[in-house]
Amino acid sequence: MIASTPDLSRYAVRLVSVDEIKPSPENDDLYGNIAIDGQFIALVESIKKRGLEEPLILTADGFILSGHRRFHAAVEYLMYRKVPCRIRDDIHRENNPEFHTELAEYNPHRVKTVGSLLKEALLRDKDSDDTYSAIREYHETSSVVTADFMEINGTKHVLNVSKKKRPFLTAVQKVIGKLRDYWPLSIRQIHYNLLNKPPLISTPKRSIKPPEHYRYRNDKRSYTALVSLLKSARYHGHVSMTCIDDPTRPESIHTGWGSVSEFVQEEIAGFLDGYHRHRQDEQPRHIEMLCEKNTVLGMLRRVSREYYVPLTAGRGFCSIPVWRKMNERFRQSGRDAIDLTPFH
Repeated sequence: MIASTPDLSRYAVRLVSVDEIKPSPENDDLYGNIAIDGQFIALVESIKKRGLEEPLILTADGFILSGHRRFHAAVEYLMYRKVPCRIRDDIHRENNPEFHTELAEYNPHRVKTVGSLLKEALLRDKDSDDTYSAIREYHETSSVVTADFMEINGTKHVLNVSKKKRPFLTAVQKVIGKLRDYWPLSIRQIHYNLLNKPPLISTPKRSIKPPEHYRYRNDKRSYTALVSLLKSARYHGHVSMTCIDDPTRPESIHTGWGSVSEFVQEEIAGFLDGYHRHRQDEQPRHIEMLCEKNTVLGMLRRVSREYYVPLTAGRGFCSIPVWRKMNERFRQSGRDAIDLTPFH
């Protein structure tokens, strides 16, 4: 039996004018813009020395399937007017929903980022015309979670701060302004700062009780009055809505991205962006910070973060796990002594 002669026309190389060659916009979607880095400069030097030994691969309508970096190096840096090309007469870019996949298949040996590899994997595993469709198909085939919804009706009215409580409001505003660098504050932080110079909670025009009866104190009545005042003050604009936080009521926020490309760009922007030198490395002693109250955590975090000092909130008497973890950090530091700085 005589073997049939294979058709070698698809491997024919011809010189094509650069004016007839068009980079594929989808290439940037998959691999990003061409980076002028050390590898690219080496490519330019290689073409300058040896010529463009590996031809570009083009679609029938003149778009680059393989060779975007070579094309850019030869045309933009070495001023080539014609480049060697192979033409795939059976592949078109226009009106081709599979073009992303075609492009990925023609670039298997390219040095790629993690994001590019992810997008190629999605295209290979999903019968989709682009990476966004691949992501969408994945979620559409995942299990659907149903939920019951509650309808909210009616309105809630909050009274403004009365004249007899305006001096109390002024004292609170001064504390909040003094602690501006540590926003958001907890109500307990404001409470303890008010105790340094206790104001009058109320200044009624007529009262059978002496003024000192209305003095702010470290008790439940005063704290409740502070909570009520801050509620009215925030709703009516006397203090900022953003100046107070409530860490006892945590929330979970789940965000998403409009496309894989958006996600990859965001990840790349923050890649290797968190390096800081460990400032305890050359200290003769291991240092720890221990605070008694959660109310001072916001202030102390800035200092502990800047100097890489572990910070623990003891909340009164510490439990055994807290002391054990502090001891483990001390042992791992290799220091001979520990300095423990308490904050009350």
